[in-house]
Amino acid sequence: MAGEFVQKYAEALFDVIKSEGVDFEGPVGLLKESFQDQDLRLFMAHPKIDTEKKKELLGQIFGQRLPKTFQNFLFVLVDNRRILNIQEILKELENLFYEDAGIRRLTLVTAYPLDEGQVNKITKAYTSDRTRVEQVVDPSLIGGVIIREGNRLLDYSLKGKLEKMEQKLHSVG
Repeated sequence: MAGEFVQKYAEALFDVIKSEGVDFEGPVGLLKESFQDQDLRLFMAHPKIDTEKKKELLGQIFGQRLPKTFQNFLFVLVDNRRILNIQEILKELENLFYEDAGIRRLTLVTAYPLDEGQVNKITKAYTSDRTRVEQVVDPSLIGGVIIREGNRLLDYSLKGKLEKMEQKLHSVG
């Protein structure tokens, strides 16, 4: 199952980072941003490019920009053919760090970007001070907001309300 190996890799990296006292937010942000690049993902996914060339490229890209712990972790992912799961692993790593620090994570999905005041207003109404908020823009929502925290989902979007209305109309007719 994909979730199990993602969890194991994230926990292993979490344990090493904690024991070595390595910063995690900067490197995780850099890796998340870098692996959004389609060319990098295609190179890493190519079956005919050998692992040493992939590790060499990662070394060139991240050389002085990443702590050795993260570079070694990337090499392990390449060796084990799990490098394409890096985004999932990093997301789980963030979850582990925030949980360890007692920080709640909220994802706000909106039809358009919110300004800082709007984010703060929603966050204060929903949770405590120790909250990390991630914004995701989904124009299909039309308006409103979806608030996610872990397995909890609160749908205050116009799209959600229209879908509920459609379900009710279908059940009546």
